[in-house]
Amino acid sequence: EDGRGQIEHLQKVVQMVGLAWDGSNSLCRQLNHMTLSKLPRKQQADYARVPAKSILVNPMLHEVDHVFVPGRADASSTVTSINQLYTCAAIAHLLVAQRIKVWAESGDGMFILRSKAGLALEQPEFVKWNDVKGDPSMDHIHHVKMKRLGRAIEKLLRSYRHEPSRLLDISRHSIVFANISDLTRALGNIITDENVRVERLKNRLDPRHSSDETAGDRDVCLN
Repeated sequence: EDGRGQIEHLQKVVQMVGLAWDGSNSLCRQLNHMTLSKLPRKQQADYARVPAKSILVNPMLHEVDHVFVPGRADASSTVTSINQLYTCAAIAHLLVAQRIKVWAESGDGMFILRSKAGLALEQPEFVKWNDVKGDPSMDHIHHVKMKRLGRAIEKLLRSYRHEPSRLLDISRHSIVFANISDLTRALGNIITDENVRVERLKNRLDPRHSSDETAGDRDVCLN
């Protein structure tokens, strides 16, 4: 009964967020930033009045009319280069690797430990980040690597009709939780984290989700 209650609470949280994926809103894409030239004239004028030193833009970009609006995506301009995706993903991967430690701490989350005090473990084990953070002997917390280029190209050709903008998981990370209550608490902290913006949420713990589609796996996936 407690487990069912936690699942129902998670469902309510997901519904409140309003980003739940139901199959019909699956067109989450990689978008380019909005360029200043696409803004209405009044907004362009507002940006022009901002002191130049407060906007870190190479002067050459002004000359070619290629100044981007910080934090604003252009829904009409999807990413068409897989090289661009990997360049951005490499940076995002490093940044998110630090944020997931914060999220794991808030929800008592766990990571896989591969080695301890320089010695490889015979069997990888899960350790709570709150128990090992700052402990130098816990020297190899395993994080998921970026998707291999070959696998990305395979997915691009077989599933995404040669559209790089549909590749959403080149950089990926995961946190494991002992129970759904901890997961739900961490989920709330991720969604309200000003350092990231959640675009889509897949709740595969929802009883309505068919686990046959994911080979029996159940999780909560964020884009």
